[in-house]
Amino acid sequence: LSDFSVFPGIMMIMDVDPVQEFHRAAEQGDLEYVTSALDDGLDIESPDHDNNTALHIASANDHESLVAFLLSQNANREAANNLGWTPLMQAARHGHMHVVMLLVQAGSSVDTRNRLGMTALMLASVSGHMGTIRALIDAGANFNPIPTISACQITPLMIAAQHGNDAVVRLYLDKGVNANKSVPKTGITPLMFSASGGSVSTAQILLDRGADPDAVNACDLTALDVAAACNRPDIANFLQKKTTRQKKKGALCDIMEASHRGDVKEVQEILLADPSQCQVTTADGATPLMVAAMLGHIHVAQALLQYGAHIDAQDHKNGWTALMQAIYHRQTEMAKFLIQCGADISKVSQKGYTAFDFAKEMLDIDVMRIFAEAQMMSLGIGTASAVPQPGWPQQSSNSPDLPDAHSRHGLKQWWNR
Repeated sequence: LSDFSVFPGIMMIMDVDPVQEFHRAAEQGDLEYVTSALDDGLDIESPDHDNNTALHIASANDHESLVAFLLSQNANREAANNLGWTPLMQAARHGHMHVVMLLVQAGSSVDTRNRLGMTALMLASVSGHMGTIRALIDAGANFNPIPTISACQITPLMIAAQHGNDAVVRLYLDKGVNANKSVPKTGITPLMFSASGGSVSTAQILLDRGADPDAVNACDLTALDVAAACNRPDIANFLQKKTTRQKKKGALCDIMEASHRGDVKEVQEILLADPSQCQVTTADGATPLMVAAMLGHIHVAQALLQYGAHIDAQDHKNGWTALMQAIYHRQTEMAKFLIQCGADISKVSQKGYTAFDFAKEMLDIDVMRIFAEAQMMSLGIGTASAVPQPGWPQQSSNSPDLPDAHSRHGLKQWWNR
């Protein structure tokens, strides 16, 4: 295929990639072009740079007729892209109920998990599209999984609670899901997820159904503490009236506890007395910097780094870094700070994904733009906002280059969204 463009006195011939055009047609729902391309011998499973097929793309863009046609041509309904997403996951995440029903009727597996352990139902719980969620449950999707370290530590209820999808939260509770079922190891409850998301109405629903406001996670934090740490004043004020548990006074304060609380003065005093405290770890390899990153305590992270905390340290359990923790817990400013300080975005967790994979999996556009901005800065075309603030640790001179715009991570694609 060729495209001919005439300029003054010049005819330029630009080659067009047939696979790229095929995927463009799938994105636009151009059934005629797709049919013609297949008739000409193009492989229906031809992938893009992220291993998405035409069925992925058509499903994500809600093109029912095209999805039905591709299925009739035996397109692989279980094809997984680089992050493990299937066409059903694409449709479910965007709330495309009728496409979901087509895929389910064709035999798509409803409980397949992607590389972060998310199922189609979990992804639908992010957007909160009730019709899509009901269609998946009717097809047998597991709405009440047992959280496990090996599969996924969160449940559809937790996801719906974090995103403030009240109707979905009610649906799961009506179906018997336990309002106090927590994440293994960390002990985070659905109420804590709602506290981090900031929805007072969601918290009220959970409390009405038996959620315990005095429950604590592995960091000894209640939902009230989580709301305060995430700067959610409305829900913090609401939970203040519901929470009776008081922190013990006079207890020995160590650097992990001070980092949990965001007490930068206490952290600095501990480090001044013993700088090596910035390197202490829990049994699972978690560091004070990871705790600060998870809760968004930038000034604590700054103090830890100034005393020599390893910015790219990985825990023993999952191989997560402080940057991965910040992105997973949607601490965008913390993620930006860590990138500015030289965090290695090419570090790979034990399951094989990077910090950018985290952001892409969670559809966190803000963090993706930060990656793109960092890439632009590395090319000398960035903005002043990417320069570390005075007093912040400077980016390591030997930190690796970010992936270029044409890598499999798709920085160019996300920058142009």
